[in-house]
Amino acid sequence: MIFIALYVDDIILITENDDVMKKTKQDLMQRFQMKDMGPLYHVLGISCIQDVENGRLGLTQEINIEKLICKHGLADARSVSTPSDPNVTLMQNDEISKSVDKSLYQSLIGSLLYAAL
Repeated sequence: MIFIALYVDDIILITENDDVMKKTKQDLMQRFQMKDMGPLYHVLGISCIQDVENGRLGLTQEINIEKLICKHGLADARSVSTPSDPNVTLMQNDEISKSVDKSLYQSLIGSLLYAAL
């Protein structure tokens, strides 16, 4: 059995064993201009961790999330168990809080939703 996942110019091959993998790569290289980048480590912003000995595959977005934290200047932020006080009523202008760049806020929320999905 062979699975081929293709996204723009990235190809992910999943095969039953190494021999089938080598044969599939050879066949594809004869038909298309491509190069073998070796084992899968990173694809579409997701890091792939392969544990061949135990037959496990792990996926993580740690690098993307770290970049997101730094991009939005939150590297020194403290984590909390509850993100917000449930007794606080949010208002558009409370004359205490500093103003927020709407597009930057939307970018952050969009990035968080992407990471969550």
